[in-house]
Amino acid sequence: MFFKKFDYLSPPITLFFKEENIHSSIFSGILSFIAYALVFIAGIYYILEFINKRNPKAYFFNRYIQDAGTFPVNSSSIFNFIQITDTKTSQVIPFDFSVFKAVGVDDIFYDEYMDNPNILLNVNHWLYGYCNNNTDTEGIGYLVDFSYYEQSACIRKYYDKDKKKYYNTGEKGFKWPVIEKGCSNPDAKYYGIIMQRCDKAPDILKEQDTECKTEAEITKTIGKVSLRFQLIDYYADILNYEMPFTKYFYELTSAITNGVFIVNHLNFNPANMLTHNGFFFDNQVQEISYFFTQNEKQTILDTTNLSQGQSINGCLIGIYFWMQNTLQIYERNYD
Repeated sequence: MFFKKFDYLSPPITLFFKEENIHSSIFSGILSFIAYALVFIAGIYYILEFINKRNPKAYFFNRYIQDAGTFPVNSSSIFNFIQITDTKTSQVIPFDFSVFKAVGVDDIFYDEYMDNPNILLNVNHWLYGYCNNNTDTEGIGYLVDFSYYEQSACIRKYYDKDKKKYYNTGEKGFKWPVIEKGCSNPDAKYYGIIMQRCDKAPDILKEQDTECKTEAEITKTIGKVSLRFQLIDYYADILNYEMPFTKYFYELTSAITNGVFIVNHLNFNPANMLTHNGFFFDNQVQEISYFFTQNEKQTILDTTNLSQGQSINGCLIGIYFWMQNTLQIYERNYD
């Protein structure tokens, strides 16, 4: 019988009987077959679990760090762009540079800029122009399916204060803005975007060919639109072995009002995913990311008509990026 030949449970004998060296039975053969089948199935199950990394043991905790890291403001990290929405239809419309101007700064705060817009002559800054899906979204193009994306506002030029010269994206000498070290670090670097009414800039800063509309036309347009700001954010998925941090676009909205400057303070926390993936010896893989946590809004009224009032000099929207020094740590390992 087949099951007799499969019997590995019966004890051996030293005296062979009918050319058999054990006292085999059908019942023992069946038990042996079942035992080996269970061992085989269990082996396949755990091998697949090991290969597919299905069930990690994960831990999560926060801690303070002195250096939060470096985060470029481009498609490799904190990518963002500006859109304008028609308030009646809630639909995105092309960004009109004859109505609005957008400037990026990393060395001056908005109150300094409002006091003296010509301060841009003495600081590094960035000018915004129409987005380019071929160059701006390298590595994240699959996420960009927005209406009028290439008629939205993205970083297009970098001004070097020492050389008194503009550089286009992709040109030698161009630099992307970066957010570094975190707010609690004395050497921290932040980034801010100031969107304002189109104005007549000094000759050295006239890098956008678009002529501004009249003050009356600009005022009329501003009363009909609102801001839609698109920002790359991440969420952690510890069960996704290949891509533990998943990218997506987070949308922020804001009203645009004549005579009012609305400042959006965007707060971020750095994040770290530590994976133990060694087979026989411990091996660690570390991935660094960030999470958008909060938008704190501040409203500043233009009170130039009042005694000792504040002038916002045509500024409409401010967006400042603040990286905090609270690191969110995820750690996972696999049996």
